Amino acid sequence: MRRGYRFQLALGLAVGASLAFLAFLMIRPAGDEQVKLSANLAQLVAPLLAAASSAWAAVSGSGRNRRAWALLAASAGSWAVGQATWVWYEHLARRELPFPSLADIGYLAAIPLAAAAMLAFPGRGPDRRRLVRRLPAGGGGRLAARGRRDPPGSGGGRSGSRSCCPMSPWPWP
Repeated sequence: MRRGYRFQLALGLAVGASLAFLAFLMIRPAGDEQVKLSANLAQLVAPLLAAASSAWAAVSGSGRNRRAWALLAASAGSWAVGQATWVWYEHLARRELPFPSLADIGYLAAIPLAAAAMLAFPGRGPDRRRLVRRLPAGGGGRLAARGRRDPPGSGGGRSGSRSCCPMSPWPWP
C-alpha cells in the first residue's frame, strides 16, 4: 500500500468518525448518561490511537525521528491514562472526581512530553521553538505568568476575579 494512500485513508477514517460522533452528540439517540459515557470513551480512544500510531512510527523510524515519535507516543499515552482514570471515576466507581486527581497527573505529564517530542524532531531551532510556544503550556506561559482575569460580564464568576488556576476558566469558589 502506498504511503500517501495510507495517510489519505487514515485521514478519511478520522474525519468520518469525527463527523459520525458529532452527529451522535447532536441527535442524542440515548439518555444523558449514555451520551456522557460515549463522549468520555471517544476521548479515551483518540489518544490511544495517537499513542499506537506514534509508537508504530517510532518503531519504524531511526535516530532523532525515533526518539521524537517515542516521546509523542508517551505524551498521548499519558493523556490516555488520565482519561481512563477519569472514565473509571465517573462511570465505573460512580464517584465524584476529586481535585486534583490521578487523572490530572496523566493530563499534566502529557504537556512536557509533547514539548520534548516537538524539540526532538529534526529541524531548524527557531522553527521548533515557535512550534513549542504554540503548545498549551508553552504558548500560554506568558498569560499564566501574568495571571488570568475574567473580563467583566463574561459569566466567569465575579467581575475581574482571579481564576483558581492561571489558565483555568473557573473562578475561585
